[in-house]
Amino acid sequence: MDTVQTQVNFQEIWNLFKETDKRSKETYKQLDRLFKETNKQFRETDKTIREMGKKIDKAGENLIETQKMVGNLSNRWGEFVEGMVKPGMLRMFQYQNINIEQVYERCVSHKNFGTMEIDLLGIDGPHVVVVEVKSKLTMKGIRSFIKKLAEFKQFFPGYSDKHIIGAVAGITIVSNVSSFAYDKGLFVIGQAGEGVNILNDRDFKPKFW
Repeated sequence: MDTVQTQVNFQEIWNLFKETDKRSKETYKQLDRLFKETNKQFRETDKTIREMGKKIDKAGENLIETQKMVGNLSNRWGEFVEGMVKPGMLRMFQYQNINIEQVYERCVSHKNFGTMEIDLLGIDGPHVVVVEVKSKLTMKGIRSFIKKLAEFKQFFPGYSDKHIIGAVAGITIVSNVSSFAYDKGLFVIGQAGEGVNILNDRDFKPKFW
């Protein structure tokens, strides 16, 4: 009886072992398949990362090239300022009864509370004409320039006894932006034919800062 019982128990254990072994093999196959799939995904991800790296490098090269182009455009804009606006200031403002005698370009003042750069500065006895030059005039740019005018005498105290007049010059000027500048008491200088001219009418009265 004990012998029979022992054989039964042994058979059950053997069957259990085989079943466990079978499950272990299936688990191993599943793990092996999962590992291969993960490894494949890793290789694909690695390839994607390398391709992204190449694209980033290319984008960096394009950015450098774009910066060079922007720099060239800035240089051309500087030539526009020097070749058209600056020499035309005496003539333009004479029609506004402002007789400019001296014109300075790119005036910079450094103080312990900041730095201010002025594109063009025209001097006429009691008046100082401060000109901001942009390729395209915008509302934001005009607001920023008005703030600069309000702080001008802090950065250039040598003109503290002068009437400060503001003017904006641009290649592209939208009508509503021009109107906004007029309302704020600024002269607007734009292209007229092959040259530049003040676009304000003769009745315009500039604001003094």
